[in-house]
Amino acid sequence: MNRITAGLFLTLCLLNVQTLNAQVNKIKAVRNLMSSQEVNITTAKYNIDLAYENAQTSNNVDMWFWRAVVYSFIGISNDTAICNMDPNAARKAGESFTKYYQFSEEERSNTIDEAKNYYLTGGIICFNKALTLSNEKGKFAEVKEYMGYVENIMKIDGDGLFVAQNLTSAKLNIILLQSAQKDSLAEDEIFYLKQLIAAPKYFNAYVFIRLSDIYSQKKEYDKSLEILGKGKEKIPANTSDFLNAEITLEMERNNIESLITKFNEGIAQDPENAIYYYNRGTTYSMLKNKEIEDKVEKSKYYFSQGLKDFRKALELDPSNQDASFNEASLLVDSANYVYRLKSKYPDKNDYYEKLSKDIYKQAFDKLEMIRQSGTKKDNELIELLKTLRSICAKIGDEEGRKKYNDLYKEEDSKSQSNGN
Repeated sequence: MNRITAGLFLTLCLLNVQTLNAQVNKIKAVRNLMSSQEVNITTAKYNIDLAYENAQTSNNVDMWFWRAVVYSFIGISNDTAICNMDPNAARKAGESFTKYYQFSEEERSNTIDEAKNYYLTGGIICFNKALTLSNEKGKFAEVKEYMGYVENIMKIDGDGLFVAQNLTSAKLNIILLQSAQKDSLAEDEIFYLKQLIAAPKYFNAYVFIRLSDIYSQKKEYDKSLEILGKGKEKIPANTSDFLNAEITLEMERNNIESLITKFNEGIAQDPENAIYYYNRGTTYSMLKNKEIEDKVEKSKYYFSQGLKDFRKALELDPSNQDASFNEASLLVDSANYVYRLKSKYPDKNDYYEKLSKDIYKQAFDKLEMIRQSGTKKDNELIELLKTLRSICAKIGDEEGRKKYNDLYKEEDSKSQSNGN
């Protein structure tokens, strides 16, 4: 190397050193500006931006730290002028803290103590940004980004500062779950529901029931029931909520036999719950024509059980018009069953004739009371009048049959005029 070349090379080296020193001095200046009693945020931002944009300090550990501090200060400030310096302050603070903590502890030695005074602020502004965005549709990706910064900062929180502010992994997952739901992202929703279910100190029946519901919609009923079972184990205080979810699931897949078991369980837990009796009675009435193992006709068994349940439901809640109507309907079915036995057993015709009339009259009284209450309208009223007309015909009440036939025609004419 000749003297001219060597001299040029030495000059370039000196220039590089001078440039590096100038950038490092900018970082030191930021430290002084941010550490003084009167923070000059404008100058500090200017200097840290220059250091960030310069190739020689763009990945300097101290640069990342002070960049995080500057933008945390901007993001947390109540001064509108300072906040407006950069609308992306939270993102830059989160990104900078994440980069800073990727360096080893030895590399962070110059700022490791000072970091304890600032990292909570960085986490809070990222969390608040994510929380705000979670209220908007179509923002899940951004919410996830900001929560990622919070999670990265939380990993180094050995002093429990985040917990003291009630910022936990569970709380982050709740916000992410809500944002995924808002954007109808089922798979992401499943992920965060599972995270919350697995959290040892998180007890909320909703996450179990919601995940079960998602699997139910997918027709994955075994998974759905498994999740509800886990919910019962973890949160026994909410057993009734899980039971109701199981009942809804079994109704959805029309698993009648299992429904009886679930209603039995519900009644055992809450024997004064009229709805359980009403629903079990309805389920019994759906099973009334099947046979049980000992060959006794289930119609007899289920008529009896259904009537008992509807009457118990009415005892507990006299205003339950549905229970009253179902009781009457079951009585009609029972009377129809006995009525058909007349031709099957001619020698007992008189017995079955009298028995069927007695049951029909019980049903009639209840149905007429419902008609007079005015709770049945339109097609439901038309069907009720047809049933009352039929009962009158079977018990030989010609005057009643004509009365309800006229009422039926009147309501049917109204319905057709209204286009129903």
